[in-house]
Amino acid sequence: MKTTIQIHIFIVVLLFSTPLYAKECTQMEAFAAETVIGYLDSWKEIYNAFKSFGHCDDAAIAEGFDDVISIQWGEHWNNVYEMIKYTEENNNFKTFVYKRIGSETIPYDRWEKIVLQAKANCPREAFEFCKEIEKAK
Repeated sequence: MKTTIQIHIFIVVLLFSTPLYAKECTQMEAFAAETVIGYLDSWKEIYNAFKSFGHCDDAAIAEGFDDVISIQWGEHWNNVYEMIKYTEENNNFKTFVYKRIGSETIPYDRWEKIVLQAKANCPREAFEFCKEIEKAK
């Protein structure tokens, strides 16, 4: 009987605590995210935008994040170690970044450049990431 009550209490707490953690993207945040995304040109800026607007990662905002992240991979591969640093600090950021791997919104020529970099110039600390890139090819 005591175990049944504990299970019911746990379920009630779980059901009512979920909204506290699931942050909704307001219209103002969505506008700010769409405005800011086009100006992100470093992993530090992308990480800060994720912390501010990661919960808005849908539709046009998600495509914007796809674009700036794939540009970092394709045009600034030598900075991939910065991405790894942030993904090691924050597993949610890692999930956020890794879900872009193989995204259909990444232009083909950029994707090919990313795959080539992952194969030819993968830093030791980015081994897992490079393998994910190669698998998605």
